Amino acid sequence: MNSRAQVKRAVVTGVLGLGLWGLGVTGLPGLPLPIALAQQVSDPNPEPDSRQVPPDTSISGVFTEGQVNPNSVRIVVNDRDVTSQSTITRTFFSYKPSSPLPTGRNTVRVTYAGAGGATRTVQWSFRVQPPQAQVKINSITHNADSQPLGPGSTFLATINGTPRAQATVWLVREGRAPEALSTQEVSPGVYVATLTVRSGDVFRNGAVVGRLQRNEQLVYGAATQPVEFVNTATNTPVPPVGTVPAPAPTNPSVTPLQPQFTNHRSGDEIRTRGFTLVGQTRPGAVVQIRVTSQVPVLGGVITVAPQTLVNQDVVADGNGRFEIAVPYRGVVPAGAEYRVRAVGRFGNEVSAPTELVLVQGR
Repeated sequence: MNSRAQVKRAVVTGVLGLGLWGLGVTGLPGLPLPIALAQQVSDPNPEPDSRQVPPDTSISGVFTEGQVNPNSVRIVVNDRDVTSQSTITRTFFSYKPSSPLPTGRNTVRVTYAGAGGATRTVQWSFRVQPPQAQVKINSITHNADSQPLGPGSTFLATINGTPRAQATVWLVREGRAPEALSTQEVSPGVYVATLTVRSGDVFRNGAVVGRLQRNEQLVYGAATQPVEFVNTATNTPVPPVGTVPAPAPTNPSVTPLQPQFTNHRSGDEIRTRGFTLVGQTRPGAVVQIRVTSQVPVLGGVITVAPQTLVNQDVVADGNGRFEIAVPYRGVVPAGAEYRVRAVGRFGNEVSAPTELVLVQGR
């Protein structure tokens, strides 16, 4: 039923209710007295009995009984008088809550002096849904950014973003329709898509585009590095990454899960603005990496200017290699320390942490 039909019905039932009240009738068996849902008010917002209303919604309506004296209007939301915080004219009223409305059932009651000074009452309710976290993409990376991939190798793209969303990854190549890759959430907020590189599938400057969707929220992103496939084999094939990687076998010869950094050792000096961490773990493992910077003073007794530079998960490729860029933020003085901590996860298995300290050089 549309809002105008609702209003028409409300006016009729309101008149009927007033007539019964005027006769002193308090009710009929099995037929309670109607409450004026929107008596002499049109276009109420939110609509009566509506659901999934956002908590920051405005409450408003239009007076249809000629011009109403604004001084006679009283607005009560959830049994709290909010008249002084409302906008009221002779034909319109509106209230914008200063804080989110509570989840669940909310009530509105508006009273005013109508024609001839008779008191009118407008009353309805609606339901507010819990606030939803904004869907976002933190990064999109892939394993073809440092070297081209050849036939038989596994291309792996990773989205880091809001957990429990529907994810899609497209591989975009010039002159061809975008190819949608099967994408799965392997850990909270980490979505992985894989593709076995086919013989003859050769191109340069390809792009990876990702999308996350949850309910009505939708967001897109793209990897900053291009993709390149070549005709020369570059590594061995690996099985696709599943929703949850299979548990590691008990064979002691299996690749260790604890991450090991291969391009830096603790105490190394960084002479660039920003740097890259490259490491090795079990193929398909999720590596949780946190990097902070701080400036030690008084011989390292205390530190100042602590700053988190990286705090995210990356997925190792089919060879167990992982990589992450650490940005340069602000002015990092010589002698500042970068503290790196990495933990590997594979199914229900969690590794011991790997830590190292790097020093900013001149």
